[in-house]
Amino acid sequence: MALVINATAGSTTANSYITLADAEAILLEYTTFITAAWTVAATAVKNAALTQATRDIDSMRLSGDKYNTGILGEDDYQPLHFPTKPDVVESSLFIPENVERATALQAAYILRSGE
Repeated sequence: MALVINATAGSTTANSYITLADAEAILLEYTTFITAAWTVAATAVKNAALTQATRDIDSMRLSGDKYNTGILGEDDYQPLHFPTKPDVVESSLFIPENVERATALQAAYILRSGE
């Protein structure tokens, strides 16, 4: 079964901070040196790199409290650090742009370095 990216902010099953399409758009802004391995990788490999990049980011010491900590119940728990409590506009949760960009770049680095 292929890995499916869920980049829905606050989702209880989220596994990435960015969709494949959005990562592709961000990485167009960077040089071939950074993106060469990403460009030739299969979709399944890119999806795996995005989920690994998300885990890498979440393993860092990050500031801010998760938007949904599970206090109200197991169904409210969000497994990823972002979105945090300030990451909401008009009742809509979002992943900050710098986190999306960092995820895309980390995924490209993972593929470039062969990690």
